[in-house]
Amino acid sequence: MIGLVESMLYAERAGLDQKAMLEAIKNGAAGSFSLNSYGLRIVDGDMQPGFYVKHFVKDMEIAIKETKSMGI
Repeated sequence: MIGLVESMLYAERAGLDQKAMLEAIKNGAAGSFSLNSYGLRIVDGDMQPGFYVKHFVKDMEIAIKETKSMGI
């Protein structure tokens, strides 16, 4: 996510079209879930969360519980 927003800031400051930049890099090594899911939304000013931290914490608690039950 940090790489995504830094690349968008670079594109903006360099005078590049952010949407065109995102399209150009989305399928290469620089592509990512964040880029494909949030890049255009950010350009369009949509800052609604895509995933809440509370859900991440819940998922990590499940993972920790399971690994403890497996002895790892």
